Amino acid sequence: MKTNNTNLTERQELLLQYMASGLSVKEISGMINLSQTTVRNDIRKIMRNLGCINIQHMVAKAIISGTIVVTHID
Repeated sequence: MKTNNTNLTERQELLLQYMASGLSVKEISGMINLSQTTVRNDIRKIMRNLGCINIQHMVAKAIISGTIVVTHID
């Protein structure tokens, strides 16, 4: 999944992929068996790492940089 060096963990990359797919924090936390607080904290860490101001910016930057690849858009 990772195509560049952003210093994100595998879990953070997975969260990015789920966020790009439009899943909510609640849905993601249920899928990967983590608390919603942990998911939110990881999202904040990703945003800080990528220098983003909000989730939309984070997802867009991850797609543009090649950190994640979107294979299906409805």
